[in-house]
Order: sequence, then C-alpha cells, then structure tokens
Amino acid sequence: MTTTASPAKARARRRQTDVYVAQLAAIANWHAVRRAEERSARTDAASASRQQRLEHNRRMDVLRCEHEAMIQRTHEQLCESAAPLRTTAPRRAVLALHSLWFGRVVAACLAEGGVCVVAHRANGAEAVGIAVAEQPDLVLVGAVLPMVSGEQVIQEVCAFAPDAVVAARAQHDGQIGPLLEAGARIAFTRRVSPADVSRELCLML
Repeated sequence: MTTTASPAKARARRRQTDVYVAQLAAIANWHAVRRAEERSARTDAASASRQQRLEHNRRMDVLRCEHEAMIQRTHEQLCESAAPLRTTAPRRAVLALHSLWFGRVVAACLAEGGVCVVAHRANGAEAVGIAVAEQPDLVLVGAVLPMVSGEQVIQEVCAFAPDAVVAARAQHDGQIGPLLEAGARIAFTRRVSPADVSRELCLML
C-alpha cells in the first residue's frame, strides 16, 4: 500500500553550487534553532521540574548526536569536493531506516535509477544531522528509529532541508496518517517491496 500527500511532480536538477548554498544555509539555520533552545533551557533552568530537566537532557543528547553527524559529513564532503562546482549535481538520497537489508536493496534499486544513496543510518538523530549537512534530493524515513522518531526526523528534515522530497516507510497502516501529517510526501507500508518503493521515489525526483 502506498499513500501520497500530494501528486508527484518531476523536479529540475540542481547545479552543484546550488546544493552547496543550500547546505550552508541549512547548517546556519540548524545552529540558530540550537542556540535558541539552549538559551531557553538556561532561562527556565531554575524553575524546571525534574521531568523537564530530564527532557532537556534528552534533547541535548539528540542535538549533540545531530551535530556530530553533521560535522562528520561536512568533513567528508570537503574531502570529496575536487569535482568541478558548476556541473549538474547528481541526485542524492539519505536513508533513515532500521532495516539494513531493506536499505541495501533500496540503495541498489535507486542506483539503477540514477540516484546515489550517500548515507544510510538507523539512528534518527544521526540521519537528521547528515540530511542537514548533505541537503539531499530525497530522504526515506522509517517510522521507528532510535533517539528520534520517524515523525520527528521528517519534521526536522522538512525544516532544515526544505528542497528534499521526504518519503516514509510505516510499520503498519495506522502510522501512515501521522507520517504524512509530519511532512512526508508519500508513505509506504511494509507490504511494498523495496524495488517498488525505489521505482516510485525515482518518479518523484
């Protein structure tokens, strides 16, 4: 079963320089949100309850994980940046999926369609950090992930990588609605094969 939030539309290919500009803007935006959260936490620290402090500590752990993934991926990009800047950027994807097998098959099928999977993470926070740094054309998100839920990953990717087509993979039909409401353009259930998922995603790029 496949559910879409809106009709798929083919998108124009981006130049490599456009991708770099989007990456830098997204990283700056992420840091602005992080600084605002830290200022708010310091302001509220004196009156915060134990539960609020625990939630703050959890959020700080998530931000640290996102930041580490972002820094690592940015370093890797700089090491790979010898190619001419004004060539047409290849279509790139980030996978945030708990199933490594499903991710491997999707990556292979996407490659046949001309889409390069630049990262596959089973950790939601790491996936967000990489998506912010990478500014991919496509992000496929599983509903259930460690540290950050699939819905949260989708919301953050939509906020910090707005040009990406965000798709979701649900464990069951009941998760489809919340995933679409979080911002996914399309949602697949586990009954859809990785080849069919990849084919549908390639049509959206």
